Amino acid sequence: MRVAPTPLISIHVGVSAVSVFAKLESRGPTGSIKDRTARSMIDAAESDGRLLPGDVIVEASSGNTGIAIAALGAERGYDVNIICSPKVTDEKIQILELLGATVHTFDGDTDERGWTFVDFGADLAKRLGGIFLNQYDNSANPRIHEMETGPELLSQLGFHPDVFVAGGGTGGTISGVARALRNADARTRVVLADPVGSIYAHAHATGEIIEPEPYLVEAVGGSRAMLPPNLAFDLIDEAISIPDSDSFDAARNAARQGVLVGPSSGLALAAAKRVALTLPAGSTIATILPD
Repeated sequence: MRVAPTPLISIHVGVSAVSVFAKLESRGPTGSIKDRTARSMIDAAESDGRLLPGDVIVEASSGNTGIAIAALGAERGYDVNIICSPKVTDEKIQILELLGATVHTFDGDTDERGWTFVDFGADLAKRLGGIFLNQYDNSANPRIHEMETGPELLSQLGFHPDVFVAGGGTGGTISGVARALRNADARTRVVLADPVGSIYAHAHATGEIIEPEPYLVEAVGGSRAMLPPNLAFDLIDEAISIPDSDSFDAARNAARQGVLVGPSSGLALAAAKRVALTLPAGSTIATILPD
């Protein structure tokens, strides 16, 4: 399962004087940017001998990474176990099962032991004698976006964007792409799009970790009082909070342009619009539509 270069499209966000370009990651094999992440983490584990034919893979996922790992695991002959967060939809669970993965549900943000679904995943891997990939703290996650996604974006653009906007879940995409863009041109401004209720924007602005509040957009933001190691705040110039309603409206606006994307892509587009309103005419924004 290889990820061919995904399309780069021009998309309107309601600010005609600023050009917005977006990579359409829904065109990957399982429909999300996590195809890249899954391949990178599994390739790395195979290369260093931690993952052998027939081994057990365990991952904690809000959906897309689990699906990508299950698809790649089916292709390469691994026994895949996915621990799903409370936000995972029934449809994603059905897809995981269709791909042959064993699904474990984890209700709530923490259990009676104070464990998150990531803690549960690490423990399950030990009990099954498997490998826990842990996309939140796996250097192969941001590395694939630094080495592949970012350069691919720059090659398709043919120029350096003034601003790069992306959401952050594990932090792999925004950190890896930001590093690639900064290495090419240090002037590129990096903006993290964060759902209202997530902890990331507040943590970036103040350094304080607060308790999250509920929000509806899946697979993005920080819904636990912790910062994933793969989220590199030092590469991010600004983090802006976007209400769920704006994310859903932006996804609907994309659909009216013939672009079908999920709410996390709507989050990126809503943030791109917010940023565009502050930029001079002729500026350019690049973003990632993750699914």
